[in-house]
Amino acid sequence: MKKELNKINYNKNEFLKCEPILYSKANICLVKDFKIDRSTGFGLQRYINEKAVEDEIEHINRTYLIKDIDSNEIVAYFSLKAGAISTKEEIQPDGSIEFDSIPGIEISNFAVNDLYKNAHPETKGVGVIIFYDFILPLCKMIAKLVGAKLLYIFSLPYDSLINHYHNEMNFSRLSKELEDYIHNKYKPSYDAGCVFMSRSIFTINEKEQLYKPRADLVLN
Repeated sequence: MKKELNKINYNKNEFLKCEPILYSKANICLVKDFKIDRSTGFGLQRYINEKAVEDEIEHINRTYLIKDIDSNEIVAYFSLKAGAISTKEEIQPDGSIEFDSIPGIEISNFAVNDLYKNAHPETKGVGVIIFYDFILPLCKMIAKLVGAKLLYIFSLPYDSLINHYHNEMNFSRLSKELEDYIHNKYKPSYDAGCVFMSRSIFTINEKEQLYKPRADLVLN
């Protein structure tokens, strides 16, 4: 029963499944073989190989494995954490600092397993599928339970990746002034050089449908 509650099966993907990293003891062994070929992915590989289980236990990150339904191979992983972003602050006459706050969810890690990708070249572009079939639905489910407006990520500073997040997943950069402010205030040390990008969790149409007034709930 406990395992069923932990399993994410709200999606309609016929080929992939999503599990929390601690869903089974086998996962703890499987993640040690997760591989990223490019040198820029060293931090992401080291995290899933060595750090993810510890952070899961300490509730620092919530890490999910995307697996091939048939072979049980790890296709990718992603981590989520609660967060909030402030875009301005003002020093008050009494010396206190007043700031706005926009609640959100951070995709703190997101990577495709090159061992799987190399063995299954037909799965090129699977990251976009994972985002729309697993990450975004999960974030929408969370945002229906707690206040969360933005979904954001600190992207590696490569034009190809930044354009990929923008064109395929609808993430956008801020103005240079706001970007510098957020980088100086919020960017983790391990994300040195990374670029803040964000998007709304819900589209305008989704928000209108989700919160459309119902006649039976209107109070006179």
